[in-house]
Amino acid sequence: MQDYFEALPPESFEEAHCLFCAPQRPTYLKFIKGTQFIHTCECGFVFNSYQPTSATLRAFYSESAAMSEWAKHKATRREQVRKEDKYGQAIAFLKHKGIKSILDVGCGNGDFLAMVKTGIPGVVELGIDPNAAALTEAHRLGISVKQADIFEFQHNGALSCFDAISLWGVIEHVKDPLGLIQALLPYLVPGGWLLGCVPNVKS
Repeated sequence: MQDYFEALPPESFEEAHCLFCAPQRPTYLKFIKGTQFIHTCECGFVFNSYQPTSATLRAFYSESAAMSEWAKHKATRREQVRKEDKYGQAIAFLKHKGIKSILDVGCGNGDFLAMVKTGIPGVVELGIDPNAAALTEAHRLGISVKQADIFEFQHNGALSCFDAISLWGVIEHVKDPLGLIQALLPYLVPGGWLLGCVPNVKS
């Protein structure tokens, strides 16, 4: 995946600032890894200051073969054990809350929703993702899917409302995480649950 971005020209990237403080507060460089310039803002937020443009991200997630390679990595036994633990905790929580429907944003190949269907019988599920190849795999698992651009996602009333919305490793990839969440909220029933997972900077 990193090789994909390292092969891109400089115009595929743009400078980014802390999502909360913009350029007003000082930041400190933590480390550089390839095209990633990881900074910590004075407020504590950790971010990459050299980010792909929206067009670059859209092309990567919708067309790149790198996503297929990432899916293969996630299919290893070690990753399966990690996913079962992580997803299992979320599913137990959602089952306890009595959810009947869920929208998984950036569903990829449908692993999470497949586990939801097993763990919460009768649940109505929908996964959305920009990558057609990933959605083909999700469909093979019996998951209801819809191709959608999650990078400039806007509420348009096209989906039903759901008891829960999940974003597994999604919001750290979009330019406007708060905007994405705000666009998703109208699809959440009053009192519904929004679940998110982001990387640990020490991982």
